[in-house]
Amino acid sequence: MTTAVQKKVIKHWTPIRHLVSIPKTDEQCAKMIELLNNLLDEVGDNEGHPVYSLIETLGTLIEDYESKTIPEPETTPAGILQFLMEENHLTTEDVRDLGTDQMITDLLNGTRAFDVSQITYLCKRFHLKPDVFLPLS
Repeated sequence: MTTAVQKKVIKHWTPIRHLVSIPKTDEQCAKMIELLNNLLDEVGDNEGHPVYSLIETLGTLIEDYESKTIPEPETTPAGILQFLMEENHLTTEDVRDLGTDQMITDLLNGTRAFDVSQITYLCKRFHLKPDVFLPLS
């Protein structure tokens, strides 16, 4: 690389380095996500656009940060039901088709396995595949 090219890189990198560097905080990552979303609004999936490689780079940096800082979600059937209820602000009354209060409590605690009718109900209600409610072997 020539000195002239290096000078150009330094000149143009300095104003944007905080937007395209490895994020160290949630705030930095949030700014990167905002930039990525704005670029996606403008560029879409046009791989020939001049900044498409920047979109890919931002996506990679964000994904790497999130994989290191966001814990893996609970993947047990009970954890999935807990997540769905929390995200949709549901009470046991809202999922009464699963059974009695005690049955729902047992499902949420993981002390009861989901039966076919409960799995069918949850899959239809939340548009999921049945295997998410099957216990891990």
